Amino acid sequence: MARRTQVFERFLSETGKGTVQQRNPQELAKVLEKKIEARQTRFTKTEAAALTGLEVEAAEVGLRELINRYDCRLQVTENGDLIYDFGGLHRRGEKTWREYWSELGEWLWKVFTYAFKACIAVTMVVYCIIFTLILLVWAFKSESDDIGEGGFSLIGHMFLAIFDWHTATNTVIYRQDQYGYQYAQYQPKSVKKQKDNEKGFIAAVYDFVFGPPRVVADTLENLREAAAFIRTQNGILLPSDIKALSGMNSTEAAAFFAECIARFQGDIKVSENGVMYGEFPQMLRTVQEGDHSTIVYYWDEYEPPHQVTGNSTGQNLGIAALNSFNLIASLVFMFLGARFFPLLLGVFPFLFSLLFFLIPALRSIAVANREEQRHRNNIRKRLVRVIFERRGEPISVAAMTNIVNNLARTVEPLSPEVVESVLEDLRREMPGDLLFPETGPPQYAFPVIGMELEEGIRLRRRQQDRVLGKVVFDTSS
Repeated sequence: MARRTQVFERFLSETGKGTVQQRNPQELAKVLEKKIEARQTRFTKTEAAALTGLEVEAAEVGLRELINRYDCRLQVTENGDLIYDFGGLHRRGEKTWREYWSELGEWLWKVFTYAFKACIAVTMVVYCIIFTLILLVWAFKSESDDIGEGGFSLIGHMFLAIFDWHTATNTVIYRQDQYGYQYAQYQPKSVKKQKDNEKGFIAAVYDFVFGPPRVVADTLENLREAAAFIRTQNGILLPSDIKALSGMNSTEAAAFFAECIARFQGDIKVSENGVMYGEFPQMLRTVQEGDHSTIVYYWDEYEPPHQVTGNSTGQNLGIAALNSFNLIASLVFMFLGARFFPLLLGVFPFLFSLLFFLIPALRSIAVANREEQRHRNNIRKRLVRVIFERRGEPISVAAMTNIVNNLARTVEPLSPEVVESVLEDLRREMPGDLLFPETGPPQYAFPVIGMELEEGIRLRRRQQDRVLGKVVFDTSS
């Protein structure tokens, strides 16, 4: 009998069959990879089984292994079937050629930035005597400090600031843009004796050319928020939760949902009502009660503005005047001929001064386009908040306009035309429906969001207790 069993097991191994326990998940994934490479990129688990000859359970294990490796979009049909859409084989976290070129461009720009700042520093050293005389005059007029303690100290700090090319600190402060939206900004570096939030002159010079640094969200911030959300919501995560946390559209949220499944060892499930959700029992097995991580919803954090210089009008005028002086002086030396070193005192400072004006002029075009998109994104946040608070229920343009304007009176009022335009975008992205009732104006509805939010409440209520239980063994005892 043992001999027959060994022969049968060898037969299963040779023919590629066997129980799921006998098959390595990596081997199962390889079988499915071949089908995906042959342009069969979308599967249900039963389709995967039929195409490969694997058992349904084995095909599901292989698909799960593929999700751990590759980007995947998960979809649920109206009949409750789960579709795995890989869209090709793109390894999770692997950079595309476009991303490589983008990073190369950013690196080259960074090198140029530091090289040009070095030129600015050299130029400032050359004109340091002029600056010193101006500062001495200012110091004599100071009411609070004498020359020894105030003026010369300020001069010293400004001289050192020439070689400090980081124009902002790591401290985050909050300000309001012209539309009333509050945003995060790095605190500018100031010279000693100035106010804390007042930018120093040298920092203003560097920002005049390259612009101030923006507060950029950590690339892992969305994952940290998702993990914290899962732990505080009884281990349940739905695609609409991701939209509420990050503002992602349906395609992006589906891909991010699959990434959460892979990273946090979740189980993909479809509820009795045909709603896909992730269950993360491992995320609940924690020592500490609750989760102290910060969870910020999409609509609670406005994007910071894109600024050309971030300087005051007076600072910009002063910097422009100084560079204009250099530009004119270099032209004079160029026309004087070789007698007065035209290359050193003419051509080089002329090209430098020209670039000093040209770089911010070209940047201002890109900044204007980005600023327009940022403004629209902040308006989008306000509308998304109402959609989620109403759980996707139908709403007219006029009603939405009234609600968003009443919710936040400290920011700009929105017109019905702007609201309708953004709602049209959201209808395609979330997605939503445009309804035409028998009476009254057209209404925008987001039934998928409403259904998933309601299902999330029901699923979380039936989850088991989160506690780990009593400690039954301790190595120290």
